[in-house]
Amino acid sequence: MDPSTPSPPPPRHSAPAPSGGLGAELRESLLLLGCAVGVTMGLTTAAQAALSVLS
Repeated sequence: MDPSTPSPPPPRHSAPAPSGGLGAELRESLLLLGCAVGVTMGLTTAAQAALSVLS
C-alpha cells in the first residue's frame, strides 16, 4: 500500500449515520402518532357535534 495513493472512501459514508436514522424513524413515528391522535380527536368531536344536533 503506497501512502501517496488516496484510499477509497469507506462505504459507510454513503449511508446515513445510525443515530440520524434512528432519529428520523422516531420523528416519523411521532408524526404518524400525532396525526392519528388528531384524526381521532377530530372524529370524536364531529361525532359529539352530530349527536348534539340530532338529539
